[in-house]
Amino acid sequence: MLSNLSQEYKDKLKAIYVHFGEINQRAKLLEELEEVEKEISNYAGEHINYDAITDPDINIDKLLEEIADCYVVATQIDKISFVESLLGHICEGFMDDGYIIGEIKHTYLPKILEIAKFKIDRTLDRIDEGYYEPGICPECCSDGFL
Repeated sequence: MLSNLSQEYKDKLKAIYVHFGEINQRAKLLEELEEVEKEISNYAGEHINYDAITDPDINIDKLLEEIADCYVVATQIDKISFVESLLGHICEGFMDDGYIIGEIKHTYLPKILEIAKFKIDRTLDRIDEGYYEPGICPECCSDGFL
């Protein structure tokens, strides 16, 4: 998915990984997967299928953001196939078509990549600004990590 990123962004992902470390990024991935599940469940009552996700009247921007978050973290810790498998199972539980995650990726890849780049840049800006330091980041523990 994010293999389409330029070398510049791959280097940025590595810098984020180095800053937070393997254990923190693994925990972050689980958090991001939960957020995708929550967002998908918001659509569950509508039995979202491929036709529905391509309907311009249905706003799936938040879902795309959460999918991008998963791929950003999964790329850092080499867990892309794990994420794709889990996203598929999550979708099966809520949607008519368990393969819909692939369809979402295919249809919205440029948008997902755009969101991913924004998130990567924002994270690096926050690292530079000290946002993740103890006492500053509202989501961080006392050690400055999420």
